[in-house]
Amino acid sequence: MRHSAVLCLTVILFGSFNLKAQEEDLMLTAKDSVIVSSWIFGLGLNVVDDAGSEFSNFFNFDDNLHIVSLPSRISAGKYFKNGVGLEIIGTYNRYKSGKTVDQIVINEDIDYYAADFRVSYDLNQILGHTGWFDPYVGIGVGYTDANNQGRGTYNAAVGFRTWLSDKWGIDINSTGKWTMNADNSSNHIQHAAGVVYQIEVERGLTRKGEEKLRRLQELEKERQRVQDSIDAARKAEEEAKRLAEELERKRLEEEKNSEEALAEAIKR
Repeated sequence: MRHSAVLCLTVILFGSFNLKAQEEDLMLTAKDSVIVSSWIFGLGLNVVDDAGSEFSNFFNFDDNLHIVSLPSRISAGKYFKNGVGLEIIGTYNRYKSGKTVDQIVINEDIDYYAADFRVSYDLNQILGHTGWFDPYVGIGVGYTDANNQGRGTYNAAVGFRTWLSDKWGIDINSTGKWTMNADNSSNHIQHAAGVVYQIEVERGLTRKGEEKLRRLQELEKERQRVQDSIDAARKAEEEAKRLAEELERKRLEEEKNSEEALAEAIKR
């Protein structure tokens, strides 16, 4: 019985060591967590194409694209755990004389101002978290004063952020702007690139991290079950040892009593 208890304890201990090895393989690391909520502030440049060619010739700098050399885009936004972000964006630009605006070559410089509100969605919620690469899409509305014409706009954006650290990153995006007043203003497109900075950062587990945590919790339950089995096996071993010692004590007492009885009989 004692040998059986020792064998059982040995098997359980081996299982315990195996569980410990699995737990070490499943230890959570920084790669298993991502930023799920934060405030993001941005500063950068914007490039406007308002040639009136309905979004063709995107990168025709010579004729269509307008840019100023100083920081011309500022943004602030709140991003939530469900992947939704709310953002306000202000931009300034300057249409340059000799370039095409609304299909006409302008003969003077004209200021461009825009204020936009955007609702964005983090595509990593669908694709799975990709570390430093953070693509998104967005829709919104805004107001633009361009070519000396004010107009409300419906906006659609696509872009991505490249995170250099938990705080700093680069944001590159393009936004199509459709005018609400088609009679006297045209649609245009606005590209942007800049630096972004996060505050009030909250981290959460990736899907892989959540799976690791689930398995770790299961292993913890199994480890507790194994520990309970170890305690039970040790108790059984101690009980077997106590029983063996008790049987040996009784055997010795019986032998002693038999010897005393035999000696008494001989004396008679």
